[in-house]
This record gives sequence, C-alpha cells and structure tokens, in this order.
Amino acid sequence: MKQLTDQEIRHIAKLARLPLTDKEIEKFRGQLSSILDYMQKLNEVDTANVEPTFHASGNVANRFQEQKKGENTLPKKDVLQNAKEKDEDYVITKGVFTKE
Repeated sequence: MKQLTDQEIRHIAKLARLPLTDKEIEKFRGQLSSILDYMQKLNEVDTANVEPTFHASGNVANRFQEQKKGENTLPKKDVLQNAKEKDEDYVITKGVFTKE
C-alpha cells in the first residue's frame, strides 16, 4: 500500500475545501491510501463485456416541479444582508473553475 504524502493529502483537502490540521492529515493518510488502493483493484477488473451504466438505478428521469414566483424564496434584502460580499443586487462568491 503506497502511503500518500502530506502534500497530496493537503491538495485533496484543498480541492474539497477542508482545512485539515497536521493531526487530521496523519489520521486520514491511511484511510485515503486504503481507498485509493481499493480503487486500483477495481481498475484491474476485466469489464470488456460489461454494458456501460450511466446511473446506478437504471431508469432515471428528471422530475421538475412548477415553482411560482416568490414561493419558498427568501426576500432579496435578507439574502444580501447575510452575504459576505455583494455588488448592488448580486452576491459575490468564489469562482468554482478558477485557480486560487
């Protein structure tokens, strides 16, 4: 079993936006390494004759419900009041697809 390095664990934690202490890094090192070892075993399975599955339960359909304007929504002033950063009527958040 290859043990992950501190740098690899910190990178995974950063991607998941999880602040980890040095103690937590040591705790998760073995767990994450075991998970990755198991995934490697799954990669070794011959799946040449297996039909691709796109969803575990098979027959999946989108289910939408009609939502009327103003129904089950917070007033704009309440949303903006709780926002860390805002620009006029918009909440500013961290970019999802940008590097920090």
